[in-house]
Amino acid sequence: LAELAKKAGLDVGLLSVKNMIDLPGCRMTVEGRKVKVADGIEKVERNITCVCSPNLLHVTAPVIDLWIDEFSPERPTALYVVMKESYLGEVERHKLTALLYKTGIHFSGDDRLEYEGITFDIENRGGACAIRLNYPGRITGKPVGALFAKLFQAQVLFQAPAEKKS
Repeated sequence: LAELAKKAGLDVGLLSVKNMIDLPGCRMTVEGRKVKVADGIEKVERNITCVCSPNLLHVTAPVIDLWIDEFSPERPTALYVVMKESYLGEVERHKLTALLYKTGIHFSGDDRLEYEGITFDIENRGGACAIRLNYPGRITGKPVGALFAKLFQAQVLFQAPAEKKS
């Protein structure tokens, strides 16, 4: 992961924790665990967690795409992104359908959103927005960078209004 980030021209902070890395405005953790599927067959499920500053997401999102292409090309992968600095996401379905009109992002058969084969949820907790993306397997180009750009442009992701002091 560090080598791919360095090739993309980013400063990389290596932590003492084996599965964690710092990029400008982003801390990423990668975990793998074995899960049993039908007939006792085991598979490895990879989970990637990113805690990001939206200010540099345009820099880090393309590197995240590279990582997913490199390390999970055929396997289902989950990416969990937590936006810091009081960013929120719209979660009301009627507002989402209006904001996402003609963006290429739409509701899938369930209550999840979908963009180019990636399904995702948006939730707000504790003054921050969290987005869980699920990749079913091979998706050419893994467009998480384009997805986040569209979510900000459509104002689905936005900075929360500052609290008024009385």
